[in-house]
Amino acid sequence: MFTRIDHLVIAVPSVPDAITTYTNLGFRIYPGGDHLGLGTHCAISFHDDQYLELVALRDPAEHRAAAAHSAVADAGLEEFIARGGGIRAIVLATDDLAAEVTAMRGRGVEVSDPETVERVLPNGHRLRSLVAVPTGLPLQFVQHLDDLETRQAQVPQRAPHPNGVLEFDRIYVAGANLDDMVARYHRALGGEEPQRLPGIIIMANMAMWTFGQSQIVLAEPSADGPTRSALTYRGEGPFQVIHKTKQIHETGAFLTSHGITPAAGGRRSTGEMAIVVGAADALGCNQGFVGPES
Repeated sequence: MFTRIDHLVIAVPSVPDAITTYTNLGFRIYPGGDHLGLGTHCAISFHDDQYLELVALRDPAEHRAAAAHSAVADAGLEEFIARGGGIRAIVLATDDLAAEVTAMRGRGVEVSDPETVERVLPNGHRLRSLVAVPTGLPLQFVQHLDDLETRQAQVPQRAPHPNGVLEFDRIYVAGANLDDMVARYHRALGGEEPQRLPGIIIMANMAMWTFGQSQIVLAEPSADGPTRSALTYRGEGPFQVIHKTKQIHETGAFLTSHGITPAAGGRRSTGEMAIVVGAADALGCNQGFVGPES
C-alpha cells in the first residue's frame, strides 16, 4: 500500500531562479543534481521524509529523446513549463511498487512498468528509485532504493525551515466534476471511498484521501474562489500545497520581511489559521501555510 505522500514535483523554467524564489519563500533549498538520461535537473527542499522537487529542463533534446520511450521522462513537461509550470506530479511512496502496479492494473488503471531512475547529486553520489506513472493523472509512484538517512543526507539542512514549515498538510487538485475525479483517482489510489466534505476556504466540494499525516484533496468549485480560478486558468490538476508550520504568525512575518504579502486563507474548524502565497510568487502554484496562532 502507499505509505505517504513522498514528494511534489514542481516544474519550473530555471533551477537557479527557482532556488532564489523558494529561498525567499523561506525554504531551505539546494541543487539536487541531474536525472540521468532524462534531460532534467532539480532543486530539493527536504521536510522530514517528504520533499519538494523543483524540476527544469537541463537538455531539451535529451529530454525529448527519453520521453519517446519512457513514461517517467514526461513527454508533456516542456509544454507544461511553457504554459507557466506549477505542480506537475504528486508522488506517493510504497515499499513494493511491482505489487502496487499489479493491483492498479487489476482495477483497470493504465500504468507504466516500474523504471529505475537515477539522480546524480552535485557531489557525484547517486540516488536510485523505482518509478511508475499512470496515464492521465498527475500522480507518480515511487519505491526508493536508498534508505531515508542516505536521502536526507543530500541536503545540508532540512525542516523546520526558516518559514516554520514542518511537513505537507494537503495538496489540492482542481476539477470540474468531483464524481468523475473520485472514480478515476480511486482506481489508482485504492483503499476506501474518500471522505467527502465542503471546502470553505477554497470554495469547493471536496473528496479527501489521507496518507500518514497528509492528504490529497480533489476539489470541484462550489462558488467563485481559488479552486474555480485555478480550474479556469490551468484546467484540471494540482494547484495548491498547504504546509504545516510551527506558528502561523511567524510564517507570515518571515514572508512579509522578504517582500511577500500572503493572502489570508481563513480559519479552519480546528482553529488553525491558513495563509497562501499565490502562483505568481511561487512559480505556477499556490504555496499555503497552516498552523496555530501561538
